[in-house]
Amino acid sequence: MGKRRLVINLFANLISFIVSFGISFFLTPYITEALGTEAYGFISLGNNFVSYVTIITSALNAMAARFITVSIYEKHEEMANEYFSSVLIANIVLSVILMIPSTIIITFLDRIINISPLLILDVKLLWTFLIISFFLTLISSVYSVAPYAKNRMDLAAYRDIIYNLVRALLFMIFYYLAAHLWFYGLVTIIANIVLAMVNVRLHKKLLPEMQFSRNSFSRNAVVTLLKSGVWSSVGSLSTTLLEGLDLLIANVFISATAMGVLSIAKTLPLAINSMVSTIQQVFVPSFTISYARKEKTLINDINNSIKLMSVFSSMPLVALFVLGKDFFRLWVPAQDERILHILSILTVGTLIVTAAVKPLYAIYTVTNKLKANSLTTLLQGVLSTLIVFALLIIIPDAMINDATNPLGLYVIAGVSSALGIIRALTFTPMYAAYCLGEKLFIFYPAIFRSLLNTGITCAISAVIANVFIVNSWIKLIFFGVLVCIIVFAGGMIIVLDKDEKNILLGKLKTIISKAKG
Repeated sequence: MGKRRLVINLFANLISFIVSFGISFFLTPYITEALGTEAYGFISLGNNFVSYVTIITSALNAMAARFITVSIYEKHEEMANEYFSSVLIANIVLSVILMIPSTIIITFLDRIINISPLLILDVKLLWTFLIISFFLTLISSVYSVAPYAKNRMDLAAYRDIIYNLVRALLFMIFYYLAAHLWFYGLVTIIANIVLAMVNVRLHKKLLPEMQFSRNSFSRNAVVTLLKSGVWSSVGSLSTTLLEGLDLLIANVFISATAMGVLSIAKTLPLAINSMVSTIQQVFVPSFTISYARKEKTLINDINNSIKLMSVFSSMPLVALFVLGKDFFRLWVPAQDERILHILSILTVGTLIVTAAVKPLYAIYTVTNKLKANSLTTLLQGVLSTLIVFALLIIIPDAMINDATNPLGLYVIAGVSSALGIIRALTFTPMYAAYCLGEKLFIFYPAIFRSLLNTGITCAISAVIANVFIVNSWIKLIFFGVLVCIIVFAGGMIIVLDKDEKNILLGKLKTIISKAKG
């Protein structure tokens, strides 16, 4: 992929992220004010429940885009059709099978987790709608491969913008009705139906030669995908141990209200992580295509992606570190902004390093070498969970539940981040280099320049922010923009080389000129 298309894709995906975050920004205070802190936590926990089911389905679907894309560029159209049709049929079968245990869990949900009696029906309906929405998405997911295969992630971003705009419109309608948690699930179903329709349309436009056929189903294709994808399932399990169990642990070990507090604190970190993942997806198709074509520019493209990821991800990270307390005070004034800020920093701390190395995770998929990465991630997840359990048992209950200094929540939020930083600085860059047959330290210069930029610009921003009092949204936005400018300027000086600066500035000028026109 040319650098020009890379920047176009990057900005399109950033717009998609902004729309998505806007929904969370207005939805969170609405739910907490109308239904309470505890209620908001069940939305996040419901989404986590869906991620638990994804552990099973990812074994089949994680590598589908990779195998379809490689088959297309290797001119094996019949094989690409086999993968496409086989995945679609297998996902339908999986959905029918998984519907049974999901129904049982939701039926007895109030006996599994702590739910206020007034919220039981709402929570069960919410989770029912969320799991139905997931199965709809699973069945149609193979149609989302087209933008990836044709390296048109800008179209994927436009698709996501449509999806989020539909969600925003529906939430605006429900805003004027009596508040219920299940509204969120119903909106998710409707929006995912629209998403599936757009995916099918994009598929017909970009891959018209690839048609579903029952005769194209291949057991061998499914087995091939499962053999490679099983390690992705291990990775999904590891991610769940690291990130997806925290709300459940807070609910069971502390309280439903504590779960709600942690859920609110995770809103910004999750948004930033979503942005980082969204930007990362821009680079994956180009890596896959370059690898399939055996192009020599792959290493240079990877280093470029690390630098660009660092520049864009550091902006919201530094803003959260410096202005997070002011944001929470203005956003959810009924909550303790200090606790929320500490929890958000503990949750997002690992992204200081992992955001920059995020593109390297794609190398494991591109080279079809997932085993070692999945096993080390699983080890990290198991260690994190065991350490959290041990600390929650050892620490006195009074300290765990302290309203002014909730040590239990700090433990839940901080342990996985600490282990994540260690892994991101050691295993991740070296194993990616090994997969490509390069020197183990080839990616470290770009990583260290990225970390240097984050550290310096965070210090400068903190000094400036401490001089002023931020007591309004206008001031917060002003200083937030100022922080982003400082980080961007630091990235231009410290991280990017001359060619990368020219391309990025050129695209910014184009966007500004179009906006003026």
